[in-house]
Amino acid sequence: MEVGGFTDELGLHYWFKRIGLNRQLLGGVDTVREEVADSQGF
Repeated sequence: MEVGGFTDELGLHYWFKRIGLNRQLLGGVDTVREEVADSQGF
């Protein structure tokens, strides 16, 4: 039996693709945190 990897077994490849798309659309973690802090007045 050939195993494709841990992402195939658990369906994690969908989450990794979603994370990549969100980073492209929204920016990285620092960008999002900065925007949230600005919107809340910090």
